[in-house]
Amino acid sequence: MPFEELHPARSCPHRPPRTPQHPGPPRNRIAYQQGNAMKKTNRGVVGRDNELATTISFLDHGASVHVIGARGSGRSAFLKLVGDRLRALGSSVATIRGNAALRQYPLAAVHLTGVLPNGDGRLPASMTAAADGLAKALRAPSSVLIVDDWDDLDETSWGVIDTVRRSTDTPMIISRLRSRAPRHAPHTVAVPTAEHSYVIDMSPLTYEALESVVRSHLGGDVDTHTMSRIFAKSGGVVGLALHIVDAATRDGALAERGGVWQAGGSLWSRSLRGVVEAHLADLDDAARDALEMISLVGILDVEAARRLVDWQALEMLEAQGFLRVVRSGSRQLLTIVPPLLVEYFRHEPVAVRRLRLTAQIGERLAGDESATEMLSATTAPAVEPDGDAVFVRLIQERVRARTLVTRAAWEADPVAETAIDYLAALVRADAPVETLREVLHRTDATSGTPHARARFAVAVANATAYIDRNVDAALRGLRQIAPDLGVHGLIVEAAEVTLSAHTGEIPEDFAARLAVREEYPVDVKLALWEAQMIVLVSLGRFTDARRVYRDVEAAVGRQQAPAMSALVALALLGEGDPDAALTWSMRGVDEARDLLDIDAARAHGAMAALCMMMAGDYQPVEQLLETLTAAGNPLPFPSGVSMMLTNFGAVIASRRGDAPAAERLTAQVSGMRDRPGPLPGQASVWAEAQLLATQGEHRRAADLIWEESEQLWSRGARFSSALGFLASVEIHDDKDRLAVALERAAEIGGGLLLSHAEFLEARAAEDPDALVSAFDSLRAAGRKGLAITALRLASEMYVSRGDARRAAAMEARVEAFAESLAPRWLDTVRYVSTAVPLTDRELEVARLVAQGLSNPEVADSLVLSVRTVESHMNRIMRKLKVSSRQAVKWYIESRVIA
Repeated sequence: MPFEELHPARSCPHRPPRTPQHPGPPRNRIAYQQGNAMKKTNRGVVGRDNELATTISFLDHGASVHVIGARGSGRSAFLKLVGDRLRALGSSVATIRGNAALRQYPLAAVHLTGVLPNGDGRLPASMTAAADGLAKALRAPSSVLIVDDWDDLDETSWGVIDTVRRSTDTPMIISRLRSRAPRHAPHTVAVPTAEHSYVIDMSPLTYEALESVVRSHLGGDVDTHTMSRIFAKSGGVVGLALHIVDAATRDGALAERGGVWQAGGSLWSRSLRGVVEAHLADLDDAARDALEMISLVGILDVEAARRLVDWQALEMLEAQGFLRVVRSGSRQLLTIVPPLLVEYFRHEPVAVRRLRLTAQIGERLAGDESATEMLSATTAPAVEPDGDAVFVRLIQERVRARTLVTRAAWEADPVAETAIDYLAALVRADAPVETLREVLHRTDATSGTPHARARFAVAVANATAYIDRNVDAALRGLRQIAPDLGVHGLIVEAAEVTLSAHTGEIPEDFAARLAVREEYPVDVKLALWEAQMIVLVSLGRFTDARRVYRDVEAAVGRQQAPAMSALVALALLGEGDPDAALTWSMRGVDEARDLLDIDAARAHGAMAALCMMMAGDYQPVEQLLETLTAAGNPLPFPSGVSMMLTNFGAVIASRRGDAPAAERLTAQVSGMRDRPGPLPGQASVWAEAQLLATQGEHRRAADLIWEESEQLWSRGARFSSALGFLASVEIHDDKDRLAVALERAAEIGGGLLLSHAEFLEARAAEDPDALVSAFDSLRAAGRKGLAITALRLASEMYVSRGDARRAAAMEARVEAFAESLAPRWLDTVRYVSTAVPLTDRELEVARLVAQGLSNPEVADSLVLSVRTVESHMNRIMRKLKVSSRQAVKWYIESRVIA
């Protein structure tokens, strides 16, 4: 809940005390009389639906609300939306706005509302007249007072407002900066506020919500890397994000190319200086110096900051919302918010001032690491609900610093060793292809150690295969150079096998080519082991893959081989140990975040998401995808991890009934020109098939997956292929295909495949007892949503056989299992249409039930009889195939209902 209680309830002669959870009957029923209309029109402030509903509810029950946030957080837009909604629902609304330019004039804010009697334009001399005029404006029984920009009110106006509000018992909503305490007047005078007041925090938007705002603002899709940069620079503050977008558009740095908005250069613009200056307006010279010095250094810990500026300045900057302290293991790090301030200070054209502050930084941090070294050593903050923007900024700062350092090293000596690091930094920075080609062309590939030359040859081959789209030439190049590198030629050999697995077939002689000997250097062993694990997991040889990883872990430890560590989770999942797989993956995500290794975070995150997708547990997948997507584009080659993440997003969008998002993401997957990868989720057909199935075209969806699976099987990608065969039969029953799918699953083995095969075989045989047995297998293998489906099918079969007792037992078992998973909602009907045919009235009832209302309360809200509501609930539960109000809530909250 995005609010906190500021003051305890106090008994009042006009109204009994109420609690926020169950505040009693509404004052004027505005929150419920037209609840469905509110749902349909609540699009004015993207990402603030919960805050809007909470605010309306509190005001309706007589409480006052404080809307707090940073400058540009959308407080005024939110208050306008609240006012418009209240007026539409029949309330009388009076709005007073603060104006910084008029703070010295007593009663200016009240006078400008137009509620005062004198019409000659002069300010009234009497506070009594002002109070009387405002009281008359609030005389309607359902009045609400809105005070925008409370910080800029003149104090006399605030005194009148507070007095009238108390005397008329009118609920009030005010907007203020987060740093100002609500018990004070706008400037210095203490004013006690003991009545019920709640805070609605206009916290930064999530990546997904901000992307929606920017897309709507621009009228089209936004490139992922560009959106990541906008998100990082604005810190999720919507006003700043739109200023950045508008300035970049005017300057030509942001333009539409091929129907997608992309940034072709820096997103900083001189026109943003005025926006930033408004944020800095209240800082004195010392505070501004402190803020600028921290910005110039970058991310630093509290100990270094304490030597740089004094405690008083740090406390003041934090109180005003310019500093944020984040945990990094045992360290406490400081970061500037919003991050756009850092851009401002770095571009400020004041040379002498910059020299003075830089000299002070050097003196005060003498002996400390350089800013770049600090940044390289910095670890990410612990995961927080609103921490994505901070994480993204840390990632981008590190990438920026790494690019600068490696470029300098390469330009000074353009050889294979320096080129490898520079190319890696450029790829992570999403540099233009022309820049990558220039580095490849200008580098002396013949100088350096055999290890460096081998790694550079692999980089050249990847560019040839994935950028130039010439796999044959890439493989030829690897074969030609390998003999010249001695034992390090095996690094090239491993790359050749890996490239073949990703783009063609797994070589039949892979075991001989990837054999590891004790005398090999560790870097050679790691390359061979990684290729072995990719091949073994692709073939479905899970136990062998885990055995290889034990050798890796003994040699270098877990954190030195993140790509192989991620594959362990896939092996665990295939074996039928989903809990261990998910725990392993999420541990890998956390470790990668601590190390600011976004590539490892994505690799582990993709495996964690796959575990959750197999369970039908979509909500944590969405949260994970949002964090990983916010950090920018994944590595472009190979595109396996990127395809997995985009596939998952498309599938979830289809299941949620969000057709525009599903179609957009499906188009992104189709636009990835690489051949399907060898691992599950790396085939482009998954997103398209889910979209077709959701639209009712089950045969086409099944055929699409079956054909792709046959190709994967012939290439050696048997694990992914077997999953596809089973999914195809699940979508559309086919006796002949079922026989093939069962044979392929049995050939590979492992709990994940065998449990799915057991379910499909029992379904085809219409054997309820076998379905009950399949429930246990599916649950153990992590297929929780499919396990529920097995029990429901068994219940239906028992009903058709006239065994009501066993059917009821199955329903009770479903309910008990679902309750054990609460509050999660699992997708149990993966490939059927997401549109549940509820009538408009049934949707109204279902949404109110999801809000926690009882049948009598729903009846009162919709002006219906209790019996009518009960009838609606019976039909809703029958259509949704659920047996509890909690289950109805899960459906509503998961947006499965169209």
